[in-house]
Amino acid sequence: GTIQMVTRAYTEMSGFDRESLLSMRYTSLCAPSSRGVAGEALKSLSGDQAVLFESAQQRRDGSVFDVEVSAAALPDDAGIVCFIRDITTRKQHAAELEEYRDHLESLVELRTARLRETIRELRIANEMTNRFLMNVSHELRTPLNSILGFSDVLLAGISGPINGEQHR
Repeated sequence: GTIQMVTRAYTEMSGFDRESLLSMRYTSLCAPSSRGVAGEALKSLSGDQAVLFESAQQRRDGSVFDVEVSAAALPDDAGIVCFIRDITTRKQHAAELEEYRDHLESLVELRTARLRETIRELRIANEMTNRFLMNVSHELRTPLNSILGFSDVLLAGISGPINGEQHR
């Protein structure tokens, strides 16, 4: 059937005047890509059942805008009532959020790669430090062992007596 009643808000949203809308069918307001979805959703209404769906509609100037439609059948097959809300801004925000999410994922991947590289470099530096300390330890231990050995020989008096100052 044709549209029987229309609000001022919808006339402003669509760009059509009230008289033009009252002579149109709802599906003729839908963008070609949404006519099938809208038609099927409205045909599926029966009894006290309601349906909620998204579709695209065409303004009088031909531009397309996204809408959310809540439709319900009126009692005694008196028709269908539709509440239509422009969701273009909501969809744009959702798309922006998706874009930010994708960008955030790439930032996380980049930072994770940098972190992995830093960890690899730190492991190499840690290994080099361990090797250095091992070598320094070996290089210091050998002469210190010799010094300790000679000190024991001197204290034991094997190479001759030592005086009190030398013993200290």
